[in-house]
Amino acid sequence: MKDFWDLKLPASTPGKTVRALRKRLKLTHEDLALLTGIDASNLSDIENDRVELGWDRASRLAAALGVSVTALVMPNGYKCNLRHRLEEISSRAQILVEKKRKTG
Repeated sequence: MKDFWDLKLPASTPGKTVRALRKRLKLTHEDLALLTGIDASNLSDIENDRVELGWDRASRLAAALGVSVTALVMPNGYKCNLRHRLEEISSRAQILVEKKRKTG
């Protein structure tokens, strides 16, 4: 089996990463469904980014595909859009809490 380090993963979504790893291992959706307990049609939805990966599914897929959960959840690393989104949510939360304190 070839080493995963030479695998060029698409820099974009968890679903595309799952697809690339599944194909690299020459697994069908049905094969991966048997390994993970995730329905084959649900796997297709994950790969096509129609559903969120979620912690439970990410954990099972990572174990079956031989990678870390982080590699699936954040395929572009922490530098991806997620960091900006989290900072924005945190900022809005602080503003909301401050408003609640002033009115409460």
